Amino acid sequence: DRIKSVKNTRRITEAMRLVAAARVRRAQDAVIKSRPLIAQLQTVYKTVLEACNQEEIDLPILETRDVKKVALVLITGDRGLCGGYNSQIIKAATRRIAKLTEQGIEAELVLVGRKGQQWFARRSTPIGGTFELGNVPQPSVGSELANFLVAKFLTGEIDAAELIYTRFVNLITNEPSIRTLLPLSLTGIESEEDEVFMMTTSDGKMVMKEADKVEEGGPANIPDYIFE
Repeated sequence: DRIKSVKNTRRITEAMRLVAAARVRRAQDAVIKSRPLIAQLQTVYKTVLEACNQEEIDLPILETRDVKKVALVLITGDRGLCGGYNSQIIKAATRRIAKLTEQGIEAELVLVGRKGQQWFARRSTPIGGTFELGNVPQPSVGSELANFLVAKFLTGEIDAAELIYTRFVNLITNEPSIRTLLPLSLTGIESEEDEVFMMTTSDGKMVMKEADKVEEGGPANIPDYIFE
């Protein structure tokens, strides 16, 4: 009876593993297909900012001022059962809040994902906004979040905005990462090569292989930009 029970459990968990693998593959395919666009956007971004620096254009979004209040954009999942994915990023955010408090800087949270919202709803750190991504993230959420942060920065409600998220290493490991979103600068926008390993199959087994990298466009293929 015990052997039979274990065999039945094995069939169930094998089906769960295959479903999870299919979801990972779809997510990875979406990331890899977006790489050429992201690489070119980074090139455009660098070129425009370099032009601003050369011509000394006064743009409020580039203004560096004394930091008194920081918006921390925290990205977590909507569900659990994913190892330390949510707990690690929440701990990283908690450490960052403590560090800012020690420096006399006020922190405000902008929460993306339900797990972060559930955790910090019972804490004292003020929450400036919440956003839902859902199972299929939509570009409109990113635009809404960007507009929300830029408006706060330009009106002086915040002096900087930081993104706290998990950087993919492999299927088991995710590293908490912090990057500055505002004010805009030439540093810190380079790709961190997320999702550099791709799930595939070999001899009937799932294996991880290094994915192809997309090179950023060089000066030879950068057109001249007209922008406001």
